[in-house]
Amino acid sequence: MFLMSSQPEAIKSICVSSGKGGVGKTSFAVNLALALTKRNLRVLLFDGDMGLANIQIALNVRLSSNAIGDNEYSSYKPLIIKTDFGFDLMPGASGRKELANMNYEQTISLVRNFDEFKTDYDIIVVDTSAGISASVLAFLESSDIRLIVGTNEPASITDAYGLIKACTEMDIKENLHFIPNRVSNRNGNLLFAKMNEVCHRFLSIELGTIGHLSDDPYMTTCWKKSTPLVELAPRSQLAIEIDQLVTALLKLTPASESGKIKFFK
Repeated sequence: MFLMSSQPEAIKSICVSSGKGGVGKTSFAVNLALALTKRNLRVLLFDGDMGLANIQIALNVRLSSNAIGDNEYSSYKPLIIKTDFGFDLMPGASGRKELANMNYEQTISLVRNFDEFKTDYDIIVVDTSAGISASVLAFLESSDIRLIVGTNEPASITDAYGLIKACTEMDIKENLHFIPNRVSNRNGNLLFAKMNEVCHRFLSIELGTIGHLSDDPYMTTCWKKSTPLVELAPRSQLAIEIDQLVTALLKLTPASESGKIKFFK
């Protein structure tokens, strides 16, 4: 007689997105990838901003002229870039209009192709572009955990709500977590409560909460030095908060939607 394992299914994909640009989404995604790597996980960071990639700047790596989405590639493995921080990068492209405007079907087809990596990595972190494009929503749908980053600014709050609303209209309702960025502990709690109350009232959903992120002026230096904060200032308040957030993340279970195409599934 075989007993069913009581071990919960591990998450394999985390999507980091935002309604508005400039809220610290990419900085968080880079540091999240490194914090997961420090937990002895094999991590692939995917720059899902397909037409205006910029993660390479944060990691001091150079893009080739070739890019994911080019038809001549039957495998994405030649495009993988090793970073100095223990995780690998799958870059997007810069200035490629046709990739920036990928539709839903094209994006889901791209997600399917990541199956070739399922034995190479434990987890993929997807950094999307900002907004509610078809590709952003497809990446969110295809991930086990969905993280929406926002700040305590009217435009950010409005756009984050717009993204969450677009998700619910596509029946993407599980594992939607809102992460207040550049806030104090008190303001982070207030911002989450405000966003969650609005989503509960008008969208009939409850957002998940796994922590907040402090404002850290050292982040600008990190970009200039092309080194993640978790590496450059591991004892900083923000690095500690990211580590705590990772602890909370790894206790979550994947979204249970059936019939969805998923990364590494």
